[in-house]
Amino acid sequence: MKILLVAPPYALLGRYFFPVGIAYVSAMLKKHGFHVVCCNSALEDDWQEAFRNALAREKPDVLGIGSLTPSYPFVKWMFETAKRELPGLVTVLGGGILSSEPEVFESLGADIGVVGEGEATSVELMHTLEQGGDLSAVAGLLYRDAEGKTRRTAPRAFIEDLDTVPIPDYEGFRFDICHAHQKTHDMVSSRGCPFQCTFCISALGRGKYRAHSIDYVIREIRHLVDTYGVQKFGLMDEVFALRKERILEFCAKVRPFGIKWYTQLRVGVVDAGLLESMREAGCETVFYGLESMCPEVLRSMNKKLKPAEIEHALELTYQSRMDSFGNFIFGDPAETTETAWETLDWWVKNRRYFVNLGKIDCWPCTKIYHDAIARGIIQDK
Repeated sequence: MKILLVAPPYALLGRYFFPVGIAYVSAMLKKHGFHVVCCNSALEDDWQEAFRNALAREKPDVLGIGSLTPSYPFVKWMFETAKRELPGLVTVLGGGILSSEPEVFESLGADIGVVGEGEATSVELMHTLEQGGDLSAVAGLLYRDAEGKTRRTAPRAFIEDLDTVPIPDYEGFRFDICHAHQKTHDMVSSRGCPFQCTFCISALGRGKYRAHSIDYVIREIRHLVDTYGVQKFGLMDEVFALRKERILEFCAKVRPFGIKWYTQLRVGVVDAGLLESMREAGCETVFYGLESMCPEVLRSMNKKLKPAEIEHALELTYQSRMDSFGNFIFGDPAETTETAWETLDWWVKNRRYFVNLGKIDCWPCTKIYHDAIARGIIQDK
């Protein structure tokens, strides 16, 4: 059985964005002996022609496409094209585009959907397809039965030991091309988020945080350095670390590489000593989730932060001689002209910190998304 895994273009990031999620699935399937061919269509001048060529050249038995919500129109076109050109093809949809809102399964037209983490589910699914088994016995799926009715199987438990998952299939999805243009790479060293912000969704574990061991992370970095010459990378997990000890262990083990890096932290975890250790280990920038300087808006967002904590972390980072980066996002249901000006007034007076201004986005499966559906603001999921 031949499996073609395709990464579609991603509408909100550049052409050379590396598709980490589907690269993990590819690595897991290859580890279990499956014949997998990869196509990073976004790297091609004509992504549609590249996709058609891959179908014609490989003639796969199974097509798997994984992506995020902004790639909806690309994914829809790919499934429609695949069914037209290879009518007997089994099509599989995965990624945050499905896990955040399973109702898109109907409109995107795939035969099977993988909900949640894809690695273990994909292995069991492919074994089942090879053997002509019963899809209803595979946890974590959406599928169409013989009458065309959509069925959903039992949910699959999260992977507790992330170190059992191989590092992403960098070779298959042409990381060499991505890195030649990006000169940096965003890794993930953990999955899920224990917090419940109203505008954010973690398709890999809302309220459930799991982390790779630091030794696993270092092995992946060593692979990137030795194979591709990577000299700068980011640890852009939703939450890189809940404990300072994890950050300090990482600093101690990454320092000998002599490379530059950046990461994303909550303001409450940092102190002067921690930031100094990070800078000495090569960290250049710390990203923080700020969102607002108005206490009422922060409470409405369920940020569990106070403006004073934000100011303290930004000033400590500034004094550490590292850059900080954050966002203020406007439009929360509690936002008023007065609360917006409260944040803007602080922003104008504190321009030594780099804080971007933007709007809140109503991503699928967030609290504000469900509230907007309940109020009739979103009528078509």
